[in-house]
Amino acid sequence: YPYFEDFETGKGGWDSAGTNNSWAFGTPAKAIINSAGSGVNSWVTGGLVGPYNNNENSFVSGPCFDFSTLVNPIIELLIWWNSEFSWDGTVLQSSIDSGATWQNVGAFGDPNNWYTDNTINGLPGGQLEGWTGRDATGDGSGGWVLARHALTGLGGQSDVRLRIAFGSDGSIVDDGFAFDDVAIFETPDDDVGVIAIDAPNSGCALTTTESVTVRVYNFGLAPQDTIPVSYRTNAGAPVNETILDTLNPGDTLIYTFTTTANLSAVGTYIFDA
Repeated sequence: YPYFEDFETGKGGWDSAGTNNSWAFGTPAKAIINSAGSGVNSWVTGGLVGPYNNNENSFVSGPCFDFSTLVNPIIELLIWWNSEFSWDGTVLQSSIDSGATWQNVGAFGDPNNWYTDNTINGLPGGQLEGWTGRDATGDGSGGWVLARHALTGLGGQSDVRLRIAFGSDGSIVDDGFAFDDVAIFETPDDDVGVIAIDAPNSGCALTTTESVTVRVYNFGLAPQDTIPVSYRTNAGAPVNETILDTLNPGDTLIYTFTTTANLSAVGTYIFDA
């Protein structure tokens, strides 16, 4: 470790199976999902050019992983979803008994582009949570995004299987789900990031002194203080400040910048933090 698979030299021990299986390997060329995450190869439902199947209950499973040397492993992968919201969707699952039973990795509402619903009728992996939604209804991913989650409870396990499971109901199909660039690595000691921008929000009569508030999460293993944090609007010069409070591993801190934002002019503002 770290493990990394971008599928550019082949499937790397990942393969598909299941009922009405529509998974394909290569370069997606659909109306919405129209590229690989990197290079030319990725996994995608519905073949490289078509939609997924009705009543599909399929999956792509990875090779056997030995996590016996890891304590707190993390997974990152590029994903793109465009499927009927709350009816068709996708989930990441793990097994430590050679695939006899499967458990979800993470839960609905977790940060870092994790599951978007917990009532998916198509039952990906035999349950209700997962990534679902389409661009046409404003809840698709809108392109490739980086999803990240701790592989909780899997550190120290010597026989770990991972699978991306997809499920659909009996009507209305779309491009579905694609994934690429799978990375697995040990949680670092120092790893802090902004997981949300809570303010400002859209509204009428915004002023020259709008507060900017962000949520900061400690992904690492060590407590953190003196944390640099910044924001900018419309790709302008960044506002740089420092969080002096201690942020323990697994905790979230809400920080409001002392420097405000001028939003008095009507228009669209793009915030980065």
